[in-house]
Amino acid sequence: MNRDSGFLADKLSRVHDEHVRPLNVLVERWRREGRDVPWADPDLGGIHSRILFLLESPGPASSAAHGSGVISPDNDDQTAARFWRLSQEAGLDRRSYMTWNVVPWYVSATGTAANAGNAEGMAALPYLHQFVAALTGLRVVAVMGGFAERWWLRYLRQPESPVLPLVCAPHPSASARRSRPAFEQDIATAMSKAREAAERGGRS
Repeated sequence: MNRDSGFLADKLSRVHDEHVRPLNVLVERWRREGRDVPWADPDLGGIHSRILFLLESPGPASSAAHGSGVISPDNDDQTAARFWRLSQEAGLDRRSYMTWNVVPWYVSATGTAANAGNAEGMAALPYLHQFVAALTGLRVVAVMGGFAERWWLRYLRQPESPVLPLVCAPHPSASARRSRPAFEQDIATAMSKAREAAERGGRS
């Protein structure tokens, strides 16, 4: 839907809605540091989200220069479309979750995607903590892909990190298919488990 200019303009007009304002205040702060960080999507659950779906880093469709400027399942790319379809099949209400990235800034200097590296992962840990701390309703984290899993586990070594159930899933990009032909089923299973955990659990 973000390919529709009217739909996107309406979404961008709401990035300071109450439920998402604390997250996008962080985004504004990080942009002042020179980081190219997309907005958190106001059509998702914001600080009341029970589930955090955590990926690697923003792709071109999320960047302000080459896409919507929002981290959103409405973005115009295959990864977002696959995530949205599988989340619907898993019975997820979009107001129950947020999608975000371990490295919150766009790492490519062009319109071609680039993978985040270990240096970006290490630099992003304080940003990850600030974002997670703002999610006051969070009950479960679902890491999607090896990079997100590795750096979430690294974050958990920090004494200030929360104690939360963890679900692991493949990244929803098409490149995951090469190593895991059944990756869509794995994602769907993880999403269902995340929904179940969110209905039962909570942070400590």
